[in-house]
Amino acid sequence: MSRSCPRCQVAFEQVKKPFATIDVCPKCGGIFLDPGEGMALHGADSDPTFLVRDGRATKIGAGELVCPSTTHDRRTLDVYAIGHGDEKVEIDHCAECGGVFLDRGESEAIEHAVGGMGASAPVERTSFASPPGSNQQRAIDEARASSPDGFFSRLLSSLAADGTRDTRVFGRRRR
Repeated sequence: MSRSCPRCQVAFEQVKKPFATIDVCPKCGGIFLDPGEGMALHGADSDPTFLVRDGRATKIGAGELVCPSTTHDRRTLDVYAIGHGDEKVEIDHCAECGGVFLDRGESEAIEHAVGGMGASAPVERTSFASPPGSNQQRAIDEARASSPDGFFSRLLSSLAADGTRDTRVFGRRRR
């Protein structure tokens, strides 16, 4: 069963992106993101579902749009807002499936709003502090500063550079 846009009831077209297939309305340009697809498009900081869960998006109330997901019974999407003042962006979120509907342009507006939040955003985060007297955080900061690449990028580069990748793959010999 195909999904339809909750805004204009036109069947979504599926657009392949790296790591995700996105439902896009050919009429209004709205998109529906299943859980995880927002992260594939925007990264963790701007994933609409994550913004709802971590409290940066504030619930406004129940919306009028119905979730287009076919994994559950009909359910209206809850409306959340992110941003400040006149630059607030609405996120239509389904509490049942975790999907998100964004109108045309809201995806980019969310990235802009999140980027503008900076340190002034009232976000409560869990921190895992190092034990008193520990140099662990300093060591982590120094390691990050000395290499802009992540651990897995360095690991894969080193495997390719020394030829290990050709003879062994994760501890198994090629036959």
